[in-house]
Amino acid sequence: MTVRSRIKTEPQPAILPERFAKEALAELRRKADPKWAEGAQRYFKDAVKVMGVPTPDLRLIGKAFFLKVKDAWTIDQAVDLGDILLQNPYLEAKAMATLILAKFVQGARPKHFQKMRSWFERDLLDNWASTDVFCGEVLSPYLECFPESAEKMRVWAKSKNMWVRRASAVALVTPARRGKNLDLAYDIVGLLLDNTEDLMHKACGWLLREAGKTDMTRLEIFLVDPIRQYRNPWEAPIGTGKLLQRLFVIR
Repeated sequence: MTVRSRIKTEPQPAILPERFAKEALAELRRKADPKWAEGAQRYFKDAVKVMGVPTPDLRLIGKAFFLKVKDAWTIDQAVDLGDILLQNPYLEAKAMATLILAKFVQGARPKHFQKMRSWFERDLLDNWASTDVFCGEVLSPYLECFPESAEKMRVWAKSKNMWVRRASAVALVTPARRGKNLDLAYDIVGLLLDNTEDLMHKACGWLLREAGKTDMTRLEIFLVDPIRQYRNPWEAPIGTGKLLQRLFVIR
């Protein structure tokens, strides 16, 4: 037996994150449609970079690339990929990182939760689409696996960074839709009521709408509470009907 044959080496991932990112970006560019990209801009008040890959195509590409690494990668390689692709300014690159992270999120640990927050703080998820997809696909499932981390959304809601604050609300939309974490959901909205950004108003309205689907009485009580109805300028005393109309705007 040779010396080399006695040495045990750690198995290496079939595709390293750097190579994955390069090949995935190349495939996204190949599928890009300039006309679709131009149309997508209508959904954003501020200019965003869009390649023009329709969502169904994006998901198919994500699935195909995931199959290449599903047996070789762990959450750690997926996070490394996130560090690479989330720095890319294009929405599709950020979405690709999110889709792959979603496949491995069950293996995430508290250190990865801190990494997620850092991505928001660094403005790597700096538009409503990237933030909302990440929350739905990655952050919300993580909070379901680690319920104790959900309480930290109260801290997120007080952040100076708007994307961290929006994530604190949007991450609770899915559980609220199922009647879960309602106490936390209403507390988060209470913490965010004084926010002046339109995107924060809409995030609060979205979360309240989903919470109301499983307990409408509680939502009605929350909405007619005079402290909340009058405490901030973006919801003046204009009546419950108008209040509902404004709060229930999603985008």
